[in-house]
Amino acid sequence: LIILSILLNSFINERSVFNRQWFLKPSDVIFMGDIIEDKSLTFYDLNNTEKLYHKKIFGAETVRVQPTTNRLVLLDQYGNLWLSRRPITDVVSNSSSASIAATLGSDLDFMGYLGPGRPLGFGFGISDPNQVYICDSSKGLIGFYLGSNEITVLSNAVSADSSLDPGSHVTFANDLVVTQEEWNHTTTEVIYFTASTDIPVRLSGSTLNDFGQIAGRKYNKTFPSYYNTFETYLRTLTSAGDSTGRLLKYNVRTKQTHVLVNNLAFPNGLAMSSDKSYLVVVETNRLRVLRYWISGPKSGSWDVFVDHLPGFPDGITLVSGSKSIDDPEDHGSSDQYVVTLGGPTTRSIKALMWPGVRWALFHLPTWARPKVPTIGAIVKIQARRRGNAWGDRTGEGEGEKGVKGEGEGSEETKGTPMMMSRVMIDGRKGEEGVAGISSVAEALGGKVLIFGHVKEDYVSLVRMTE
Repeated sequence: LIILSILLNSFINERSVFNRQWFLKPSDVIFMGDIIEDKSLTFYDLNNTEKLYHKKIFGAETVRVQPTTNRLVLLDQYGNLWLSRRPITDVVSNSSSASIAATLGSDLDFMGYLGPGRPLGFGFGISDPNQVYICDSSKGLIGFYLGSNEITVLSNAVSADSSLDPGSHVTFANDLVVTQEEWNHTTTEVIYFTASTDIPVRLSGSTLNDFGQIAGRKYNKTFPSYYNTFETYLRTLTSAGDSTGRLLKYNVRTKQTHVLVNNLAFPNGLAMSSDKSYLVVVETNRLRVLRYWISGPKSGSWDVFVDHLPGFPDGITLVSGSKSIDDPEDHGSSDQYVVTLGGPTTRSIKALMWPGVRWALFHLPTWARPKVPTIGAIVKIQARRRGNAWGDRTGEGEGEKGVKGEGEGSEETKGTPMMMSRVMIDGRKGEEGVAGISSVAEALGGKVLIFGHVKEDYVSLVRMTE
């Protein structure tokens, strides 16, 4: 087992005595295949990223700015909801070149406990921003009202009239988008959300670190057990090659939940185009982003938005300033998105495609499993037209009419017209740098990016410079 562990560590991380370069470097990020190469591609770094609430907040995968107060809203891995004491916009505006972390302070206001479970992505109601909609990996889609602290389970099962997977349970709800749509001549809030896998999330044992999260800390009041979503994610990689993830839709008025797409390999982050014509869905284990059409002639169908990403994608956010061109054939063509990368993709990590390698990893004891490399990186992607044709790679089915399969398309349609316009990497090592960025929120019209970190004991912030 020791020999096998050493070999697998070296193989997966490419960190043998012959190759000590294992951090993602600009030279490693080679966009080939379906990515259109852009000579103006510029590499930026995140070396000026500041950690916020360091060792005060644990496993806050998602950070959002509360619309009415501009205070940061955070959900930690234990199910606690926190608010920053000061509006982040005021802090950034008044700190100029000074440390934002120092100006913001280290104190958070406790707003409530969501109960057993693991909250991940969340968003605010459009008609009432005090209504917080939350994806909980154990409870499903839930609501939390700021002020009264009322908790409501909105959806933990698919409706019986869904054309896909009727009556099935909702497991591992991950991320969501809140919007408004017309229904029965009225406007209602609709929540699109991802459910990453059918594998249930387990409560961590007496040691918090089954997979190297907070090593060596025994169960106590300061570091209690929690629902370990990262362990479940690793199980999707090391088991039979899980593809039980789904994209779903919940109607707040009718309280119905329908499956739009199934058979996905760990669908994760979710965002909506500026003209609300489509959703972009991160499919982590296939290193790509999908597009699901909500309206227009392609409504109910999906295609591949961008693939062959240079890392394992996690969250995705529409960038401020994106706008739809007034052209019915040009939906969201100027939209840009920031995608977070949770870990690098080395050449050898493709060995996970082989069942024998996954079997070996799954059956190794915890201490012998390879350490998963982490990086602090994001990429910006945007749509790009080629002549008058999109050149989409279209999936095998159409939305609720029966999307199943991988959507690889035909040879004639390969070559998704997307581009990488920016790559940002934190090159600092150890405690100095940030790692495992899982979500992005904007402040001050995109001048500041705020990052969530699903496995770390901080959130972080960076000022954008052009």
